[in-house]
Amino acid sequence: DVNYHYPLGGINDADWEEVVAGRMNSKSRMKFRKALQTPFNIEVLDRNCERDIERVYGVIASNRTHKGYPLRMSLDDVKRTAPVAQAEFIVMSLEGEDVAAALVYRVSPGIMQVVYWGDAPGWEHLHPMHRFAPEVMRICHGLGAETLDIGPSSEEGVPSPGLCFFKESIGCIPSLKP
Repeated sequence: DVNYHYPLGGINDADWEEVVAGRMNSKSRMKFRKALQTPFNIEVLDRNCERDIERVYGVIASNRTHKGYPLRMSLDDVKRTAPVAQAEFIVMSLEGEDVAAALVYRVSPGIMQVVYWGDAPGWEHLHPMHRFAPEVMRICHGLGAETLDIGPSSEEGVPSPGLCFFKESIGCIPSLKP
């Protein structure tokens, strides 16, 4: 399968926005800069709080349904694996409405993996993922990750052109994952 990762090493918080923008293609950079003008609120939620887990899962489930992507982990699966994988639950909101969410696992020292992420339907005009993806990267870097594995963009070897394009447009690097 086609997999993507984002190298986080060597980036400091002072240069974060500039480095991330520099790795994006021109259209994504424009969307990122536009999204920076929206007063989104980004939070790392409590992995031990059932309500926080349900909040993130709800955004991801609605995104998957809206886009027709499978959601292989049930809410109970996520709740059971969160403590074992030292999961991070990250949410971005605007005026009290959740706009995007991510479930990220620690898979090994220095590597974190996005298990699920996505934006809530109806917010696309604000380009939330162009803002949220870099925020997830910044947060994971702050938690000690050197690499953020963004995950596969193919199903049984068949690439999803839209997912591949998005991940490459924000600066992720493709590789094969047997």
